[in-house]
Amino acid sequence: FGSSFDFEMALSGPTGLLAPCAVTWAETCRAMDASSGGETLVTKEEIERLVAFLDRAVTKLGASGVKCDETEIALLHQPAAEVIKCHMAVAAAMQVLYVSRVAGRTLREDIKAAGNDLTVDLVALGALLTQDNEAAIPACGKCIEKIKKLVLLPLDSKVAVKRRLLRQLAQIKDTRREVVDWLAEAEDDLGFDDEEEDGIAGADEEDKRVGAAVVDALEGFQAAMKEVLHQITGLEEHPSPELLERFLDHSVTQATDQLSMSVLGGVDPDAVQEAVRGSTQVVDTLASALKGVGCDPAALDGCRELLTAVSAAVEE
Repeated sequence: FGSSFDFEMALSGPTGLLAPCAVTWAETCRAMDASSGGETLVTKEEIERLVAFLDRAVTKLGASGVKCDETEIALLHQPAAEVIKCHMAVAAAMQVLYVSRVAGRTLREDIKAAGNDLTVDLVALGALLTQDNEAAIPACGKCIEKIKKLVLLPLDSKVAVKRRLLRQLAQIKDTRREVVDWLAEAEDDLGFDDEEEDGIAGADEEDKRVGAAVVDALEGFQAAMKEVLHQITGLEEHPSPELLERFLDHSVTQATDQLSMSVLGGVDPDAVQEAVRGSTQVVDTLASALKGVGCDPAALDGCRELLTAVSAAVEE
């Protein structure tokens, strides 16, 4: 859950005013992994309250640290202790959310990533306060930024999965744009190829035909993802985390990237067909996931048809 957090270092004793935060988070992660689950839930109001306490404590420590020189480090022990206490409370709340029945794989990954990032920055701030006051100012700002992001943590798997799917939708849009831009350049090149031999011009025309089909298929993926998000949002009841995680069993963006790479710079027929098979498998996964939560998978049929059209374009 993030190479930036060294658990062995944390437990062996990092240096700095906020070193105990590393130990607290490492022990919290171990407790998370060892837990068999829990029924207690964390409310948004509780998270906001704990985050506000931590925000104020870090701000106070940063302001005090700027005013201290090397001979006055002892004056920072009390505000540092307050940060450590507030961080411990936040870690405890994150542990409760992590082991709750509403937390699936995606939400748990988000929780650990947020805790890792925050703890790394807090420990770094604690070290800088005893070494370099000026460098501690931006470090304090980084901590405040990570603290405020805690309020945005999803509190159930439905929201966590939707956010992951939204990020994938944004990536698909970027991928489609790359292929559209490549096609536009290919069309410009075709305008200067009148004197070239038919074999080269024919290859360009094939690239153009297959590339256009891939653009349509990527647009179909966008529509499919929007439909999936729409249907998940409309669910009146919260499905189990296990059912929601099925939407992420196969990476949509990995499939669409493979589809685009099979044509960018020149069509590779075998790569295109392989990409179509992989993309079709992803559509089947999404359809099965929709059916699993009681939604209509027929909305994804259009995407399948567009993928079939890509195969047909290659075979022409």
